[in-house]
Amino acid sequence: MKFVFCLALVFTFINCDLQKALLVVDINEISKLSRSDIEAKYGKPIEIGHDKSIKYDQISYSINDNEVYIEYEKNKPIWILILNPKKAKFDPNPLIYFNFDALTPNFSSYAVKRWNTVPGFKEISVVSDQKGGLSQIVFNISRKFKNEMQ
Repeated sequence: MKFVFCLALVFTFINCDLQKALLVVDINEISKLSRSDIEAKYGKPIEIGHDKSIKYDQISYSINDNEVYIEYEKNKPIWILILNPKKAKFDPNPLIYFNFDALTPNFSSYAVKRWNTVPGFKEISVVSDQKGGLSQIVFNISRKFKNEMQ
């Protein structure tokens, strides 16, 4: 009995370490933080955008060697984009690299996957880099586009 318990305990630690090793950026956590909380945890922005056609604050951070672009509304993230995320793979399910369960996409092709049933997110979409990795992943928490604002 002790052997089975110890084996289960070892498996749990290995599984947790594996999840941490696979984690690119904890989007689940970041999406719930305020801008000041993100900057306290991950440091000052590496770039502040000034595109006047976008009505939201546009800030980029370096998180785990990835450039993470976040748009804020009232200091809360509403849109997160990562270009060429390191370590993430397109298959079997790229969500696991960002602290999500491996959910079945609502749309899937050889180059794109899209989910619109992830709790707390309007939509998540990924684009393959055609080498097995990702060229980009977008997390739309609550961003509205001009055609949705009417």
